[in-house]
Amino acid sequence: MAKKKVKPDVSVITVTHDRPRCFNLLTKYLASQDFLGSMEWIVVCDANAEAYERPANAKFIVRQPQENEGLSICCNYKEALKHVTADKIVFFEDDEIYFETYLSWMVDRLDEVEVAGEGNARYYNLRYRNWREMGNFNHASLCQTGIRKSVVPFLVKLCDDQRDVFLDMRLWNEWNGSKKVYPYVNGVVSMKGLWGAAGLGVGHVQAFGSSDPSLYKLEEWIGKDKMLNYFDKEYLGYE
Repeated sequence: MAKKKVKPDVSVITVTHDRPRCFNLLTKYLASQDFLGSMEWIVVCDANAEAYERPANAKFIVRQPQENEGLSICCNYKEALKHVTADKIVFFEDDEIYFETYLSWMVDRLDEVEVAGEGNARYYNLRYRNWREMGNFNHASLCQTGIRKSVVPFLVKLCDDQRDVFLDMRLWNEWNGSKKVYPYVNGVVSMKGLWGAAGLGVGHVQAFGSSDPSLYKLEEWIGKDKMLNYFDKEYLGYE
């Protein structure tokens, strides 16, 4: 008799577009999570896939964009959602910093509601050295959102609608089931202005938030160890 396949405790989804260096850092952040349950990692890449290092623990899917397919990010998420087997789904985007407790925290929140998110997002543009606390308490960025599998058909419908790239806003505004935003968790810093393809959301322009020319705010948010993922010791003046 064939052994029944056991479902993982959580599915982590990452969609990526020509950001191999960012993706390498995400691999590091995901590996550092303190989550002790089982996990499947579903990655959909639709550009420059040959430049990516493919983690052994990821289901790495290369999707070839089709002519007139519409918004590629919607197509990528729709493809990723086809492969989900867990009842809990957490989105890890390729240009974020995820602190070690984030995944376990989000998995626990999905015992409480069908859509959970971290509020008051912290955005930092590394290129222009600007930062901003977003003050969002009624919705969360997709990079700080988790869902139950019961939400998947609704999210696929949003992807099919192809109205715009802001799936997170539509998910939070239009989902009528249980949902909750948890502010001041500080489990994620959303980085902007990194290497590779430009981002689609807010925060990717210079005129954004407060200036941080000496990187004090970034160090306060992420600590010295993570600072070394973006700068060398000599530049930062670390011994």
